[in-house]
Amino acid sequence: MNARLRSRLLAVVCAGLVADLLVQPIRALRDLQDTDFVNFLAASRILREGGCLYCTGAQRAATNVVLGGVPTGHVVAFVGPPMVAAAFSPLSLMDPHVALGLFLVVSLLGIGGAAWLIASRLLPGLSTPRRLALLAATAASAPAAWGLALGQSDPLLFCAVVGGIILCGRWPIVGGLLISVLLVKPQLILLIVVALIFGRNWRVLGGIALGAVGVAVSTVALMGWSRVLDWPRFVASQYDLIASHSISVPLFFGTLVGSTTVTLAVSLLLYAIGVALLWRRRALLGDAATALALGLILTMTASPHLLAYDALFLTIPLAWLARSEWGPALMLALLMSAAYVVDSVAVPVTAWAEPLVLAGIATAVVAHGGRIDRAPALRPGMAT
Repeated sequence: MNARLRSRLLAVVCAGLVADLLVQPIRALRDLQDTDFVNFLAASRILREGGCLYCTGAQRAATNVVLGGVPTGHVVAFVGPPMVAAAFSPLSLMDPHVALGLFLVVSLLGIGGAAWLIASRLLPGLSTPRRLALLAATAASAPAAWGLALGQSDPLLFCAVVGGIILCGRWPIVGGLLISVLLVKPQLILLIVVALIFGRNWRVLGGIALGAVGVAVSTVALMGWSRVLDWPRFVASQYDLIASHSISVPLFFGTLVGSTTVTLAVSLLLYAIGVALLWRRRALLGDAATALALGLILTMTASPHLLAYDALFLTIPLAWLARSEWGPALMLALLMSAAYVVDSVAVPVTAWAEPLVLAGIATAVVAHGGRIDRAPALRPGMAT
């Protein structure tokens, strides 16, 4: 296959991914009752009316009210912090379809804005066609599009994190504060904190600490002291290690033998390996963007709870890899979309292709870090 044909084929594939992303709002609005967005509105309604936010019965009842009695088989418990429910209060006062429409528009703008920031600030050395291809393959990947169809909050969190990476250069505390939005998704932040500590990025960590204080204070303010532990207790009771369409590497191994103990054991082992790898590459971690990229991919690899739409965040480590290894980064991004299709069609619950590609991405990113560590001239970090 000659270079011109490859370029045209790549353009067609990338255009298809972007088109798929753009039509997901139509799918979401058509199937409102099957979106996770309904659960956000239901939680907001409960909080506004002073009900039991972390009671399964109350959440089901509020969901029925939001849907106007329309039956749904898509029931997902709201396990986010109270501040997330409060953030959806303005939308919960609207018609659900109107609210979802506005939310999806903002989500698309968030993905577009984050992609623009990555292209213009984090990948200045790549040509425009290469930047467009990479971002189409990552930010508009098939699993990322699925998150949009569900009305998930990942696009907004992703935009905040990318903005935080950009701001870490000049205003590290503000950057850390934006990155702290990942506290609502602990499966994405644990080793980021470790990487920042090893890199002595104390002001970025200070921003994350401020975010953690904000979560704690808002929980007390919204729930009251007597019910402040309702949230962690409910999360513990609802935390399902056998999640539908999970791309978790530890869960893949646990599912093979039918044991959650194996899942947890593999997860702990991968977290320990992640910490060891970050310590070994600590010379690179003084650059906050590098710390974010390495910490994020290692956290995602070790997490026992990782859903397909969380693959949107792979854009960050893949962009870090693409600065000097664009071809492998693009190939891995496209493989993730292909793996999503395989897991969705062939094996709808027990995914195997996506965890395999995730492990491949982690291997490539870590290996790239090793090459940079051995070549000090290649250590400028992401431009911010």
